[in-house]
Amino acid sequence: MADAPFESPQPSDAELWRGVEATVRNVLLPALTDDWARAAAVQLVGLARYAQRRPADPTGARAAEVAGVLDLLAHNKLVA
Repeated sequence: MADAPFESPQPSDAELWRGVEATVRNVLLPALTDDWARAAAVQLVGLARYAQRRPADPTGARAAEVAGVLDLLAHNKLVA
């Protein structure tokens, strides 16, 4: 009986950002002595936290909505 090939599931975006946050907070930040570098690292931690929780990109839905409205206006003599 042949074993099925091992397939590792891809991490989600949130999981990737959690890894970035943990690395910056637990590895880089403690090693930094320069105040400005520490401030930048703290900002990166905040950015990583935001990225984990931000909503999905609405661009596709917005574009579809605009396209639908434009289609409705195509037969309007004042617009067309």
